[in-house]
Formats: sequence, structure tokens, C-alpha cells
Amino acid sequence: MNNIDSRLARPPSLSTNVHDLFNSSIQWVKHVLQLAMVEGKSAGVGIFLILGLCVGALILFIAAWFSILGAAVAALVSNNVMGLAMSLLVVALLNLVGMAALAFFAFKQSKRGLFCATRRQLGLTADAGDQT
Repeated sequence: MNNIDSRLARPPSLSTNVHDLFNSSIQWVKHVLQLAMVEGKSAGVGIFLILGLCVGALILFIAAWFSILGAAVAALVSNNVMGLAMSLLVVALLNLVGMAALAFFAFKQSKRGLFCATRRQLGLTADAGDQT
């Protein structure tokens, strides 16, 4: 019992302090790397989502372009009878609205893969407004 009391009364040695500092540094690096890994996975998922949305927007844009061309041809062929042409124009406009919606969501998603928490943890940003 006397041996335990004497150890508690002594301050830790320099080697103990260095060892503790080294272990703390290793733990901090592990936590930062773990945070970067989690955000990297999130960014990867976000990139694939953006890519998918862009492909969808491109498909809708091409469909709208073909619809506009079809409407122009139908208007010319039908000699100013607008029933078919107007319906094709409505389809083209709906495709353009869908493309715009997908592009909007892709732009909104692109803000999420910026490693905000990792940069905050490393002290690389002082801006608290970049939280998402």
C-alpha cells in the first residue's frame, strides 16, 4: 500500500510524458484519417449520384431536342395545323423542365463533397458558414 502512495505522489517521468504525447498524436492522426475516410466515401457516393443525374439530364435534353425537331417537322408537314406540333412542343418543354430539375439537384449535391468536417478538424477553415 505504501508503494502505491509513493507512485501517486511522484510526477510522471519525461519518458512517460513523451510516450503519452506520442500515443495521443497517433490517436489524433487515426481520428483525422478516419474522418477523411468517411467523408471520402460520402464524396464518392455523391460523385456517382451527380454522374447519374447528369446522365439523366443529358438523356432528357436529347429527348427534348428530338421533340423540338419533331414538332418543327410536324408543323411544316401539317401546313399550320398545330394539334400534333403543339403536343410535341409540350413534351419537349416537359423534358426540358425535367432536365432542369435534375441539373438543379446535381448542383445541390455537388456542395456536399467538400470535406468540410475534415478541413474544420485540421483548422484549415475558419468559416463556420460552410457547414452542410
